[in-house]
Amino acid sequence: MTVYNPANNAALAAIVSAAGDTVLLNCGSTYAASSVPSTLLSPNNVTLGYTGTGAPPIISGGTVRSDWTYDAGNNVYARPAYSAEVLGNVTEDGVMMKWVAWNTNLATTAAAMNAGQSLPAWSGSMTWDTTNKIVYIRPSSGLASAHTYIVSDNGNAAGVGLQNSTPSTGLLIDGIAIEHISRHGILLYQKKNFRIQNSPMRYIGGAKPGTLYLGNGVELSYGCYGGEVLSCVATDVFDSGFTSQLYEGAAASASSHRYSKCKVERFGMHGIELSVQTANQTLSDIEISDLALIDQGTYAFSGDRNGAGVTCLSNSLNSSRLNRCFAAGVVGSRLKRLYLGYQHGGICGIEDSSATGTWGTAPQSNANGATGQVDLHRNVTDNLGAPSGGAWVASAAQMRQAFAPVLL
Repeated sequence: MTVYNPANNAALAAIVSAAGDTVLLNCGSTYAASSVPSTLLSPNNVTLGYTGTGAPPIISGGTVRSDWTYDAGNNVYARPAYSAEVLGNVTEDGVMMKWVAWNTNLATTAAAMNAGQSLPAWSGSMTWDTTNKIVYIRPSSGLASAHTYIVSDNGNAAGVGLQNSTPSTGLLIDGIAIEHISRHGILLYQKKNFRIQNSPMRYIGGAKPGTLYLGNGVELSYGCYGGEVLSCVATDVFDSGFTSQLYEGAAASASSHRYSKCKVERFGMHGIELSVQTANQTLSDIEISDLALIDQGTYAFSGDRNGAGVTCLSNSLNSSRLNRCFAAGVVGSRLKRLYLGYQHGGICGIEDSSATGTWGTAPQSNANGATGQVDLHRNVTDNLGAPSGGAWVASAAQMRQAFAPVLL
């Protein structure tokens, strides 16, 4: 077993990890996401942690860009096209720029772009031409040269901060900050008995050519069993702060994930999303506890994308299922919904939780084929115009019994 302490990107890129190795990044230092070896997290019992005191070490996919060209006709600035698979977000002076969806051409898109600020949520605005891979910005004020811009275009090949799909067990990621990532902060597959803790994520999300917009702080996908995400914070994420999600082309499953004492601030779609997007997927035994949610929707740089604080859904009728997915101790402010349950086909629910905000319309809550949907609490009245501060109540005895086999 070897302990590595890389002093710079070159030293990090040169690491060939083996079972039981520990990699300690230096507090106060920033490492390029592109320098993280693709096999770093592959062996069993690898630890990625920190050494020293002060600010946590950062893995960043951001590049300071000053190569902007002014387009007087549309009153925007453009940067040269680049080859990354995923196009990134942009910060202006450390604040996310407001995202504006690309609409056919630059002229129609630029007409919807904002100057000015809405701090701390966004400053100025940006858009992506996903066909030609060009980023355009409209500064909050004055010239682009008067501001510092960081573009998230320097992650790994897929625009992810930390990613691994090799089957292994015992992974620990502790105290690592992930920033300026154009897709997901941490994306894991086929991991067992692993933990991610004390790791803040911010400025997460981007666009993939073909109008696919995405960005989660942590995503746990197929083959992930016995995983914990503890005391992590996700700020300014395009999609979801944390997600257990399956969307494979063949049958796949994941189970026994625990999210505890996490916080999500300014997110576009979900605080925590538990979902299956394709056929023949099974997600089960997920516990969420003591979750704080702040400033969803219009306060996020990606805008209100019809999300909820906690989501549990299946988009594949009859063949996919979420079961025993529960949340308790969720507190939210300025949410559109606290809980969204949609065709998940299992026993899922939420208790002892509350939120304030402007409530959206009720989600569709029909049966999911032969299995049927059963929530411990359906939240129907809450989603049909509940007053601010509406409470979610379920059977505590049932919830505790349901939680028991999930605790890791």
